[in-house]
Amino acid sequence: MPYATAPGHGASAHPSGPYGGPPPSAPQRPLGPPPPPAPRRRRPDRFVGLVCLGLVLALVGLGVALAEPLGFPGEPVVLGMSLALGGASLVVLTLGAAGRAAGFSGLLVVVLGVLTAVTALGSHVPGGRDVGDRTWSPTVATVPVRYELGAGDATLDLRGLTRLPEDPAAPPAVDVSLGVGQLTVEVPAGLDVRVESHLRAGDLRYETRDTDGLTVAVDDHSGTRLTRTHRVGDGPPELVVRTDVGLGAVTIIEQEG
Repeated sequence: MPYATAPGHGASAHPSGPYGGPPPSAPQRPLGPPPPPAPRRRRPDRFVGLVCLGLVLALVGLGVALAEPLGFPGEPVVLGMSLALGGASLVVLTLGAAGRAAGFSGLLVVVLGVLTAVTALGSHVPGGRDVGDRTWSPTVATVPVRYELGAGDATLDLRGLTRLPEDPAAPPAVDVSLGVGQLTVEVPAGLDVRVESHLRAGDLRYETRDTDGLTVAVDDHSGTRLTRTHRVGDGPPELVVRTDVGLGAVTIIEQEG
């Protein structure tokens, strides 16, 4: 009489392979290589930032010039800043599509956005409401004096101040306020000047030129909230020039004797 095998006896509780051993494990799938790190965006050349700044200034001027013919209801500088904001934003988008960081151009977009909003809301912007190009030539009889311009290019020509009375304790001052644009301060040979520059955003440049008009030394800075003091000449200052620029460029030119 055959004996029945009790459940759990005479047979392994675990499945076995063809030769009684444990079943072969499933082959492991090879792990692929780790994903490559995301490429870092390269910073744009300094030239790109300067070109973007030039484009911004040109568009501000274009907007100011077109405001009246187009019947723009607000301040002309608001239209100019709006056009400049669009142009700078396009540059940033182009840099992003090319795999480059925004750099100074991105900073310009942020600053332009803030200035455009502030100007549109009627808040104070350095320079007042006048627009256009200006050349200011103060004389001994007119200092101290203050010049203001809302938007445009301005030149402060100090050649008429070569014979100022010496008063090191309290030299006379020339104050210049510019909202948006480029300011050039020309200091002739023989005049000792202290130039105090304040620039909210843009490029601040100091040049020394020889008698042939060739640049022999440069001190250049770009960014926001730039504050610099330059001493022109070897003696105590006969004149103090204070500049306040919202967005743009300030160039100080020292003419050597």
